[in-house]
Amino acid sequence: MFRIFKTKVIDPLLHLLKQGVSPQKLALATVIGMGMGVMPVLGVTTMICAGLAFLLRLNMVAIQVVNYAMYPLQLMLFLPFLQAGANFMDVPLALFSIEQVLALFDKGWLVAGQQLGGAVLGAVLVWSLTVPLVAFLLYFVLVMIYEKALVKLNSK
Repeated sequence: MFRIFKTKVIDPLLHLLKQGVSPQKLALATVIGMGMGVMPVLGVTTMICAGLAFLLRLNMVAIQVVNYAMYPLQLMLFLPFLQAGANFMDVPLALFSIEQVLALFDKGWLVAGQQLGGAVLGAVLVWSLTVPLVAFLLYFVLVMIYEKALVKLNSK
C-alpha cells in the first residue's frame, strides 16, 4: 500500500522539486489539493483544483495528484461531514452508511437533493471552517519538508 502511495504521489512531487518547482509553490499546491480533495461534495474537486491551479499559477500535476490521492479520505469523511453539517444546520439526518446515501440517489437527484440539501450545505460550511486552519498549519510543515527534500535531492 505504501509502495503505491510512494510511486503514485510522493515520487511525482519530488520529481517536480527536481524540475524547479519551489518548495513554497509545491506546498501550496499540496495543501490545496488535500483540502479540496476532502470536500464533502463528490465529483467537483477536479474542476475546482484545476481552476485554482490556473488562478494561482500552481503546478497542475501536483495539485491533481494530491487531489486524487485524497479520494479514499474524502469517502471516509463524507458521512462525518454530512452528519456535522446536519447538526450545524439543525436538520434531521438518518443516514448511517454510504450505501444509504447511494440508495437515496437511486431514487433520483431531486429526491436526494431535497433530503440531503441542508445537510450538504452544512457539511460544506463545516468543511470550510475546519479545512483552512488545518491547511494553513500544514503548509508550513510541508514547506520545511520540501526544502529538506530539495537539499537532499541537490546533494545527490
